[in-house]
Order: sequence, then C-alpha cells, then structure tokens
Amino acid sequence: LNLGTAAEPRIFGEKNAAKVMAALEKARTGSLVRWLHALGISNVGETAAREVSRLHRNLEDLAGSQILRDYLEMRQLIEAAEKVNPDSRKNPVKDQDDWRQRSDQQEKVNAKIEQLVVRLRNSGVAVQFKKEAKKKSKAPPRIKDVVAKGLEPEVAKGILEFFASDVGKKVLKRLKELQISPK
Repeated sequence: LNLGTAAEPRIFGEKNAAKVMAALEKARTGSLVRWLHALGISNVGETAAREVSRLHRNLEDLAGSQILRDYLEMRQLIEAAEKVNPDSRKNPVKDQDDWRQRSDQQEKVNAKIEQLVVRLRNSGVAVQFKKEAKKKSKAPPRIKDVVAKGLEPEVAKGILEFFASDVGKKVLKRLKELQISPK
C-alpha cells in the first residue's frame, strides 16, 4: 500500500476519485433502514430497523425520538401497574384501605398507559393491548399483553442510548458534515 509521503502525497487518479464520489453520493441517498442496521446498535436487526425507520423521517428525528421514549415509559408503567394490582398474588393486599389505595393507583396508571397508547398510535405505532378483569373482583381491569409491532424495549433503549452516547453524537455530527441524511 503506497500512501505517499508528506512531501509527495499520493493523489487519486480520475477513476478512483470518481469511485469515491459515487460512494459518497450513494451514502447520501441510502435508506434510513440500511443506515440504522449498519450502525450495529445492540438488538437492532433488519426487521427492527425497518419498523423504527417507518416511524421516523431521518437519523436526527430518531436520535431524539419521542416515540421511543413514550414506548419505554409505557412499558415501565405496565410494570408499575403489576406492582400495584390489588388482585396480585405476588403482592397481596394487607387490608381494605390498602386494596382501595392500590385500586386507585392502578386506575391512574392505566389512564397514563392508555394516553401513551393513543399517542403511539397517532405516531403510527401499531399498538394492541387488552384489559383483563378478574371475575368477582371490584378492582379496575389491569392492562395486559401490550404489543407494539416491531418494537421491543431492548431495541428502543439501545437506539436511545446509542444516540445519547459520544459515539452516536459523533456519527450524527460527521454525517451532517458530509451532508448525508438517510431517509
């Protein structure tokens, strides 16, 4: 490999310069799916990259994604709802006051979850959930089995963490300098 010297640097020939320019142009017009997958973000395979890309216009939108933050918040609230569930066998109620307090908490958490589901659906996320009411219980129905097509908590968390990291910030900065904005 001949890289030349400081006094006599190697100069690209016409063909190689054309190849570099063609590669740069191809990168500028590359799809967001391919770029997202190529970044090697943990838990982001081709299928996840395709779904996440469908929900975002470009990498900058993805880096600050409210959709992914809402999704993670919804997952956390579902876990919180399980903990305050007054009919829980893992965390049984102590008395009638405890049951009433946990029922109220569960209703509030369910309301927040439902708000997030509406926001996610309005953003284009295919969210499905069902409420499950136990027979003979006066407790509010608990939200169970929330599915967001193509999204998993590990995927959302991995993407947000990547773009919050120094490496992710440098990638965005360098792509911007090169005027590469995958869509």
